[in-house]
Order: sequence, then C-alpha cells, then structure tokens
Amino acid sequence: MSQPIRMCINCRGRIEQHSLIRLQCIDGEVRPFRQNSGRSFYICHNCLEDKKIMRKIMKICPKAKFQREDLLKLVEETMS
Repeated sequence: MSQPIRMCINCRGRIEQHSLIRLQCIDGEVRPFRQNSGRSFYICHNCLEDKKIMRKIMKICPKAKFQREDLLKLVEETMS
C-alpha cells in the first residue's frame, strides 16, 4: 500500500508524509502537530535551511512571534 503524499509549503515538492515535518498554527503559535484535529502544514528537511521558509511560516501564522532558532527547536522536538 502506498504512503500518503503531502506538499512542502516552501518548495511545493510532493513527498511521502512520513518524510516531512508536520507543524500547525494554534492561537498564534507554531507548534508540532500533536492533535488529531485542525489544519497543519508540512516542511521538507531540505527547506529548513532556505531563507524563504520563515516568510512562508509567517504567512500561514501571521500573529506568531517566531524566529529561525524556534523552528530548529521545533524540528528537534518533533523528531524525538
């Protein structure tokens, strides 16, 4: 059986879901996806170093006070 395919918000590449980092915006905060409800977005590992990624995240979650270091911490948290 094939894996679900999802799209990275930055490069728009279509990649298997298990290979992507899944985040969501709740109450103006970007968080790892932990709930079974609500909208989320995906980032591929190659785009973590892209300078445009922060602009894309801020477009999805405009009220967030979010820096590149916060993104890297979220990724570490998601991977563990």
